[in-house]
Amino acid sequence: MRVLFFHQVAESIGLEYLSAALAADGHEVGLVFDPGFRNHPYVDLGALSVLGPTWDEVLARVRGFRPDLVGVSVWTNLVGGLSHFARLVRERLGVPVVAGGVHATMLPRRTAEAGWADFVCVGEGEDVIRELARALERGESTETIPGLWTRRADGTVVEGPNRAARPELDALPFPDRELFRREGVAESALACNTLRGCPFRCTYCTNTALQDLHRERGVGKFLRRRSVPSVVSELVEAKARYRPRSIAFVDELFALDERWVEELAGPYRERVGLPFWGNAYPLLVSDRMLRALVAAGCTELAMGLEVGSERVNEAIRARPMPTTAVLDAARRIRAAGIRLYVDAIFGFPDETPADLWSTVELAAESRADAVKSFVFFPLPGTPLLRECVDRGLLTAEDEAAIEDGHGSYHGRSPLRYAHADLAFSLSRMLPVYVAAPRWLRPLLARLMRRPWGRLARFVHVASYPFFVDGAAVRDFAATVKVGAMFRLRALLGSESDSAERPLKPAGHSSAAARG
Repeated sequence: MRVLFFHQVAESIGLEYLSAALAADGHEVGLVFDPGFRNHPYVDLGALSVLGPTWDEVLARVRGFRPDLVGVSVWTNLVGGLSHFARLVRERLGVPVVAGGVHATMLPRRTAEAGWADFVCVGEGEDVIRELARALERGESTETIPGLWTRRADGTVVEGPNRAARPELDALPFPDRELFRREGVAESALACNTLRGCPFRCTYCTNTALQDLHRERGVGKFLRRRSVPSVVSELVEAKARYRPRSIAFVDELFALDERWVEELAGPYRERVGLPFWGNAYPLLVSDRMLRALVAAGCTELAMGLEVGSERVNEAIRARPMPTTAVLDAARRIRAAGIRLYVDAIFGFPDETPADLWSTVELAAESRADAVKSFVFFPLPGTPLLRECVDRGLLTAEDEAAIEDGHGSYHGRSPLRYAHADLAFSLSRMLPVYVAAPRWLRPLLARLMRRPWGRLARFVHVASYPFFVDGAAVRDFAATVKVGAMFRLRALLGSESDSAERPLKPAGHSSAAARG
């Protein structure tokens, strides 16, 4: 069975896990990567679209692989491009498409009934895609595969039985990193996932919706963590093969359990020894946790400030988050010699201009090394989206547009909200404000208090390379290079014979051996 994944914008460790699972059963797996300049969810990159491939050029590479199945992992803000691609694959090439990811999991019926996917994976997909590939290979029915929804030829959607989540993550094959690296993507930091799930219930986060889904469907424990020996073994193998400069622990919350981090510290330092990055939560940044992180080799932590107003923070997180605790955590992280990156979000319901500005002040007072700032975007399945609809801040048409992938957390707020323009302006200019010398901030503050729109967007895009971490900049530059090379090959005609020249499948020897 030949399975081809299509993905946009950035590396997906989820697809790498799926690729390893398929390889364990002897299937050939490939990837077509598109930088997504036409519909990038993070910044407005329309001017770079000339560097990216056209849909015809993408389809030429798909045809060259001769897939029996094509898979896409769907992010809400990428639904438009992914669904268009899937329709082309089904209509022009006659190849079935399976959709997965958080968006498909939250909206399986809508995804299936839209007509661009033949199958929808609900929840974690390693076992689902193995059973789907096996059924297609044998010509068997897919309608009883747990965790899979099937769309019949007449448009009828059949919901498969629920699938229990794997209680032990150590049994999974290590992710197939070759899948993206052979495309030239993610050449700098090496991503590693040690944990699935999140212990918290922020009303704006899809993790809350996924927790509810786990409970409603009775599919098992939501929060699970791998053992230290499993994580270290994976990284030792990946370090020897790819020689990364650093490790990025991409868990929702890496700095969660002090004892687990303490157990990791010695083996990681001795056998891996690379600087690493992870996510932290302000109320869990204890001195004991910081000592363990430093002992292991942590050089950077990301922490969500989100909002400066304690009133708003309690509403969206459903628990108090004193700004004093946030600032104390930031101070102790810096004192430990760890670089601090913070996130801020503007435009939650009921935020006043004073609330919005308090977020600016909190981010500046944190003295973070870099700031990433966003506009609140209500994601499907989250409690806060439902509240916005119930309160009239979003219409039914607005909700449908969100579910179809229109908008993003880097654009203007979709809410019917009096201060949407100000929220957008502040979100775009905050990184510059935090990085600016104190004498310049009063001038910037006067500029930021006005909704500048296009000027704010320009400032954000122009300053982005200077106010994010180096690995992100290097990987973004690699993505631009991938798009440019894809386009150049097409213009020179080197893709013209792609129907006769299949893509080289990703390498899976070690993953298959563990399967």
